[in-house]
Amino acid sequence: MPKKRGAKLTRRRPTAIPVRPRRPSGRFAFLTLFAASITAAASGLLGSPGLITSSGDHLLVRAWPRLALDPDEGFSPASGDAGIEWSGSLSILRAGEYRFFPSGAVLSIDGEMAGRGPMTLEPGPVQIELRVARQPGSARVAVEWEGPGFLREPIPPARLAHESQNPDGPDGRTVFEDLGCPNCHQSDSPSIQGRVGPLLTGIGSRVKPAWIRSWLDSPSEFRSWSTMPVMLSETERADVAAFLVTQRGEPVDEPSVRRSNEERGRTTFQSIGCGACHSTDLPLAGLGSKMTIGHLQRYLLDPIRFSPGALMPSFHLSASEALDLAAYLGASRNEAFERLPPYGDATRGATTVESSGCLACHELAGFASASQAPRLEELDPELGCLADAVPVGVPRYRLSDAERREHIGWDLGAGAVARRLSSLLDAPAVLAGYSRLVIDCNRPAAAPDRIPPVSDTVPVPGNVGLGPAETEARIAEIFTPYHDAIAAALERMTASGLLPVLVAVHSFTPQLVGGDPRPWEIGICWDKDRRLADPMIERLRADGLLVGANEPYDFGVLTDYTVPVHAEGRGLPSLLIEIRNSEI
Repeated sequence: MPKKRGAKLTRRRPTAIPVRPRRPSGRFAFLTLFAASITAAASGLLGSPGLITSSGDHLLVRAWPRLALDPDEGFSPASGDAGIEWSGSLSILRAGEYRFFPSGAVLSIDGEMAGRGPMTLEPGPVQIELRVARQPGSARVAVEWEGPGFLREPIPPARLAHESQNPDGPDGRTVFEDLGCPNCHQSDSPSIQGRVGPLLTGIGSRVKPAWIRSWLDSPSEFRSWSTMPVMLSETERADVAAFLVTQRGEPVDEPSVRRSNEERGRTTFQSIGCGACHSTDLPLAGLGSKMTIGHLQRYLLDPIRFSPGALMPSFHLSASEALDLAAYLGASRNEAFERLPPYGDATRGATTVESSGCLACHELAGFASASQAPRLEELDPELGCLADAVPVGVPRYRLSDAERREHIGWDLGAGAVARRLSSLLDAPAVLAGYSRLVIDCNRPAAAPDRIPPVSDTVPVPGNVGLGPAETEARIAEIFTPYHDAIAAALERMTASGLLPVLVAVHSFTPQLVGGDPRPWEIGICWDKDRRLADPMIERLRADGLLVGANEPYDFGVLTDYTVPVHAEGRGLPSLLIEIRNSEI
């Protein structure tokens, strides 16, 4: 995301993925590069997902960490005899006694060494550090835990987080997935997954009729943090509400509750850590206007059954605990959502539910979506949901300008490809850590789009009218450290007697705004050295892929920096891989 003019840039080191060296099969070593990395912000509350992993001079944020190292992985050639460390926070959902079982490592929880006996922890985030000392020979590292309601198991990656390094908010992909955009705008990439909405089957029994209509009119009035868009006309909302009320499910006997249930529910709310998430940021006010006590109790016993895409976990509550908690939460009302507006036509509502895209996010037994939205690679960042003036019938999300424009700021999927190549080739990967909209790390100084004022027809206001001091600040804080890291990695490989091979990884959109379609599934690009490009093109074409030779981009003095400077300047084999982002 482009910074505001005059804003101070917080330095973030280029990241290098450490891997353990194996005996090379030849004289080659690979360095994979990705110029625009993705920093995914958490949908939840503890910061950005994942832990910070460091080894020697290298720092990496692993968004989905597995706190384990098998004997054949873990250390890079550059790390030498350095150890490895994970650090961040661990989310504790329920108060009680926990035991940790570290193997091959030293584990600390809130600064206290863990693994010697039980630890009593309160709900909320606790600081976690795991240190592994480098020892000769093979070793295995693993961490398991057990606690209230669960037996010994590995620590789930979803419980781990670190302090966000992105003060401007979540990146475009995080927003895209969190809003459920991939549910309508599909792609061939299995890694892009949108959140799904609550189950609509039986909703007429679970949720009060007046609430359904009021929610469709204005979701954010009931929950300010809701990602549910407003997209239907007033008549359509009345019709859909009338139809959803008819979707009956299994009946629930309504229990009788007393003041003592509410009081015990308040204690349960505090003891199992509900307040760690549901505070001022995610309030629960008004639940009594949405659901009856009996249905709320059933939801609390198995929340994933009714809201498979929500972040709410099962706390393995007993029936009495769920009843007490439901009584406490159900005491809160929102009178605005208890007034029953006039209903429309249920038959028309059924047609609207199928045709308007509701069922792309919500499951409803016996019905299927008849809506067809443009695929991801066909989207225009200034039209549809992202337009300043959203057309009638198109979802209206509460997106800031920055969130709308973030989609043009990164190479979709290229970071994951670079990491995968790094693992397969036993090679360090260098990632810049900033969007190319701040500064494109693969552009030379004379390139007019090095700090682009416009990207694919979309203006970038933070890049307009930059003075020399602001430009030099971006170069010093982002561009130079990135290329220094590449040069240092190549020099270390050369000093070890290996011949480095430099591979730059990018992705491209199938068609730029106003441009011609780009039919290639993958492009192999080079400047003067074809030692790797020719055999790579031959092999990929033999596998049946449509390969572009120096497509969709050709090398030029104003379009490329990394390969000409770092590879050809040293006489090293190299190539640039461009993958169509719909194929990743």
